[in-house]
This record gives sequence, structure tokens and C-alpha cells, in this order.
Amino acid sequence: MIVISNPTAIPNEITRIKKLFAAGLNCFHLRKPQLTAKQLSLLLEQIGLENHSKIVLHQHFTLTNYFNIHQIHWNTALRSQLDPSDFKSLSLSTSTHSIAEFNSLSSDFKKAFISPIYPSISKTNHQVNTNWKLELLERSNYHTKLVALGGISPLTIQSLLPFAFDDFALLGTIWNTEHGFKNFKICQQFVL
Repeated sequence: MIVISNPTAIPNEITRIKKLFAAGLNCFHLRKPQLTAKQLSLLLEQIGLENHSKIVLHQHFTLTNYFNIHQIHWNTALRSQLDPSDFKSLSLSTSTHSIAEFNSLSSDFKKAFISPIYPSISKTNHQVNTNWKLELLERSNYHTKLVALGGISPLTIQSLLPFAFDDFALLGTIWNTEHGFKNFKICQQFVL
């Protein structure tokens, strides 16, 4: 299971992140688009060295040279701007919004989000692809893990288990509620 950080700071964020790691979180996407490299470095120091190998950076990729981080994430725009061969020492993930886009990914990408599966908890005005169940039948890319994202919560995750997803990403159900840790544990139990 994957947890994506809230894009902006929230109360007790570091404590909450460490609690997720202590509960068995193995993949944390650190996405803070407004932070400078220095600010992101300070955040990484607060999260703790013991957790860095489980972190995926969404920006300031040069920080991988200074921290024990081996994974980075590219949004759709970065895929057309950067060359994967320049990042061979790192594990790459990316974002997609359809099975056709997912199928077109090169084997350089180890994981890819497909979203939104359900109405987003954290973002308004995100159009849901209501045909995703049919589109999954057209999956031809098996070198990249397919990660469901968007509206995933204790109420929706169980309905996704029978489908061809390799993993699930949580965002709004963790950070947009006071029961985020409990939601993580419930989702974790369903997946395990």
C-alpha cells in the first residue's frame, strides 16, 4: 500500500507520517510542490533517516544524492521533458489517467498510478472515468505495476480487490479526516 503526502503542511504531520511507517507503511510519496529543495531537505531530516529508503520524491530529485532515497515520481509533463536513461540508478514511477496511457509506458517505469478511480477525496472537480472496469480488460503492460488512486478509502477499497490492480494509493482518506491512521489500518488489513 502507498500513502501520498498532503501537498501542503498539516498539523502534527511528521508525527503522523512516522506513525504510518511504524504501522508498516513501505512506500510514502513525498509530494510538496510548494517547497524549496532546502525546505524539503529539512522535512526529510524530520521524517528520519530510517524511513528514507521507503520514500518516493516528486520534486528536487538531486536530493537523492544526499539522502537514502532511490525512488522518484514523474507527473505526465515530466515524462515528455526528462530522459529515463539519465535516472538509471533510481526506480521511476509516474501518473497516468487511462489504460491506453498506462499501456504506452516504457519498462523504465516500475509503477504507475491510474486515477481517478473513484471521486477524489482531496481534490474537487476531478472527472472520474466511469469505464475503468472495462478499460482494465485492455491492459497489456505487465512490466509496470498498476496502482489505483482516487477516492480510495475503507468504504471503497474492498470493491477494488477483485480487479487487476497491483497496489493502492491513499491520500485524502489519510489527510482529510481525523481518522486517517484508522483508515490506513483498515485499508491495510483488506489488502493484506
